[in-house]
Amino acid sequence: MAGASESTPLQAPSTPDPPNGKLNVYGAIANSTTDNASPQAGADNNDVEPPRPEQYPRGPKFAVIIASLWVVLFMAALDGTIVVTLISSISSSFKASEKSGWLSTSYLLSIVPSRRSMSMNALLVARFVAGIGGGGLLTTSSICMTDLVPLRQRGLWQGITNILFGSASALGGPLGGFINDAFGWRTAFGFQVPFLLVGALCIASFVNIPLPSSDQSWHKKLGRIDYLGSLGLISSSSCLLLAMSFLSASLLPFSHPLVWGFLLGSLITAVLFVLVEGWVVREPVMPLSLLTRKSPALIGASYLLGSLAHFATISHFPLWFQSVRLQSASQAGLHLIPISLSAAAGSLWAGLYMRRTAFGTSAIFTFMLIGLIASVSKEKAAVATGTVYLFRSLGQVMGVSLSTALFQMLLQAQMGKNITPDLLPDPGEGVEGVSKLISALRHDASLVPSLRPVELREAAQLSYENAIKWVFVFVTALNLLYLAVCWPVEEYELSDKPATSAERDDGEVRREEQDTRPTSAGSEA
Repeated sequence: MAGASESTPLQAPSTPDPPNGKLNVYGAIANSTTDNASPQAGADNNDVEPPRPEQYPRGPKFAVIIASLWVVLFMAALDGTIVVTLISSISSSFKASEKSGWLSTSYLLSIVPSRRSMSMNALLVARFVAGIGGGGLLTTSSICMTDLVPLRQRGLWQGITNILFGSASALGGPLGGFINDAFGWRTAFGFQVPFLLVGALCIASFVNIPLPSSDQSWHKKLGRIDYLGSLGLISSSSCLLLAMSFLSASLLPFSHPLVWGFLLGSLITAVLFVLVEGWVVREPVMPLSLLTRKSPALIGASYLLGSLAHFATISHFPLWFQSVRLQSASQAGLHLIPISLSAAAGSLWAGLYMRRTAFGTSAIFTFMLIGLIASVSKEKAAVATGTVYLFRSLGQVMGVSLSTALFQMLLQAQMGKNITPDLLPDPGEGVEGVSKLISALRHDASLVPSLRPVELREAAQLSYENAIKWVFVFVTALNLLYLAVCWPVEEYELSDKPATSAERDDGEVRREEQDTRPTSAGSEA
C-alpha cells in the first residue's frame, strides 16, 4: 500500500472542504488503521489519500484545530502541576500522606469525579478512570500535529506547543497553591471543565478523519484490539506499583512476601507481555519490531528515563519547600516556574534548530520525537508516536512510585534517628509516643509547622530535608543515565517537500538502510 509521505498535508489548497465543513485529517491516522488490513482494504484506501500540493496551506480551520489541541494540552499540563502542589493538602486532608504517590500514578485526577471524591480511595479510582482518556491525549494530539505540518517544520511547531505546555506547567504550581489556600483543593479541578468542553467541541466540529473503506464488521474491528498485550502491560505496571506502595505506605521490607511476590508478579507479566507482543497478536500495542531498531529503541528508553527523572523531581520539589522551609502551598508552587519555563525554552530552541538545519539530534524530548518520526515510515508514525508516549507514561508512573517509595523509607529512618523521646512535649510517652508521632507525620506533612517545642519541629524538618536530598541524588543518577542513552541516537535529515511515490513506498526500507551507515548531510531520511 502506498502510504502518505512524511510531508503529506492535511488539506490541499485546490481541494474544497467537505460538505460538513470539517478539515480532513489524512496521513498517519488513516494509514495506521490499515497496517494489517487486507490487500483490498489497502487498495480502497487510495481514495482516502489527499492531493499532493507543493506547499502546506494555512487557514482559519487549521488555526481552530491547532488552538483546540493547544487548549486541551494546556489544561492537561496545568492539571499535572496543580496536582503536584496539592499532593500534600489532598493526602493530608484524608490523613493518607503515605498514599500520596498514587495521586500521580493513578492518572499520570479526574476533574469532576476528583472534585466530588469523599475519600482517598475514591479519589484514586477517579484518577485512574481519568487516565484512560488522558493517556491518549498527548499521543493523538502529537499524531494530528504530524499530519498537519511538514516534518522539517514539525520541530518548530512542537517547540511552540511545548512552550504552552511549559507555561501551563509553570502556572499550575502557583495557581494550584493559590486556589488551595483560598478555596480548597477541590476547586482546582472544577474550574477546568469549561475549557476542556470548548476544546472538545471545536475538535469535534472541525476535524474529519476519512477512514478507508472496509468490509470488516465491528466484531472483527474490535477483535483487532490487543487485549492480551494491554492486560499484560497493566498487570506488570500494577504489580510494580503495589510493591512500591507496600514499601512506602506500609514500610514492609523487601523480604516480605507481599513485596517480593508483587515484584515477581511484575517480572513474570512483563515477560508474558513481551511474548504476546512478539509472537501472538497481529497488531501489538507495542510493536517489538520497532524496538529492535537502534534509534527507536534508544528514543523509547530516553523517554522512559527522562520522564522518570522529571516526575521524581517535580513530585518532591514543592514538598521540600513546604516541609523544610515551611512555606505555604502557593509559595512552594512558585518554585516550579523555573523548571517549566526552562524546559519550554529548550524545546523551542530545539524546534528552531531543526527548522534551520534540517537535522534532528538527541538533546531533549522535542529532538527525540522528531527523530523518531523521521526514523520510521509514515505508516508507522502513529504507532511509533504511541509507543514513545507509552514509555513516557511508564516513566511518569515509575518516577513517582519509585521516588515516593525511596522517600518514605528514608523519611522513616531519618525520623527514627532524629526524633527522640526527650524532644516530645511529654517525654514520659517514651518510644511509643515517638512511634505515634512519626506515623502521624508520615500521614500528614502539614503537621510539621505546628510541632512544638521548636527542637522537635527542627528534628522533623531535618528528617524531611535529608530524605528529599537522597531522592534528588537518585534523580541525578537517572539524568546521567538519560544522557548516556541519548548520545548514540542517530541523526536524520528532515524534509519539507512532498515525497515521490517511490519514496513513499520505500521509505521504511531506506530508513532501515540508513540505520546501518553513518548519516551525512546529503543522506536521505
